[in-house]
Amino acid sequence: MRGPQKILGILTVASLFCLALAGCVAPLTLEITSPEDGAEITERPVTVACTVSAPEATVTVNSKEVDVAADGSFPAQVELSEGKNIIEVVAMLGEQEKSEGIMVTATLGGQEPVTKTVTIIYTPSEQTIERRWQQLRWITACCNGGRY
Repeated sequence: MRGPQKILGILTVASLFCLALAGCVAPLTLEITSPEDGAEITERPVTVACTVSAPEATVTVNSKEVDVAADGSFPAQVELSEGKNIIEVVAMLGEQEKSEGIMVTATLGGQEPVTKTVTIIYTPSEQTIERRWQQLRWITACCNGGRY
């Protein structure tokens, strides 16, 4: 072996030695595949699709842990608020931590807000009415120099 071949051979042996004996770990990678950064979203929840290089990594999407498939892929459902939303994905494996984030804009105008009407019926007793009248007279007296 001469020149570049000899150097490549030495690097290959050194890499194998590091992996076999020293417990070296490949760098953790993380990618958000959809939606794209800056996307405009019109439906909720949005499905966030990601991949991580180590399926055994602990992964969270907006602080909620998700299950990772054997191929390193994982989807997560994220609720959005009207306007700008940040989606943050964090993967941890041993001492390694990798995070990725995107910002999406949610325009949810097509969806009707949930509203409920509550009707309260209150019928005061005569005693309650008298007490309130006395309080009102006292407040009036205080504001009018002691006169009703």
